[in-house]
Amino acid sequence: MLKILVVDDEQGIRELYESTLSSTAVHVTQAASGEEGLSLYRLDSSYDIVITDMNMSGITGAEMVNRMLNQNRPLRVVLVTGTKRDEDWIAINSLSARCILLQVLEKPIRPSRLIKAIGKLLLSPGPTEQK
Repeated sequence: MLKILVVDDEQGIRELYESTLSSTAVHVTQAASGEEGLSLYRLDSSYDIVITDMNMSGITGAEMVNRMLNQNRPLRVVLVTGTKRDEDWIAINSLSARCILLQVLEKPIRPSRLIKAIGKLLLSPGPTEQK
């Protein structure tokens, strides 16, 4: 069964993602902040995919993913952003350069786009090393 960690500070968004994925063979774990998502990942880094909002209170989605990458494990990420700020795209480009599989989705997210992004991540060969 596919394990997905969903990290977003909006409960409605987390629930939308979980309901979108519930019709497939997926186990979803929800986290309400970057800090909680990081804690869950440190306890169990066997998630196949992490779906996270870019801008959350506390640590951002990009910072959370960077900290996850410090554990030197391959990581597939769907990063969701609602802004077009330069600093967000700089952070996204930095993540892309760290040898992870990354899909970026802009809000608003349609369920079909989320499923397609996950499919692309699963069909891509996994990274073999972290830089």
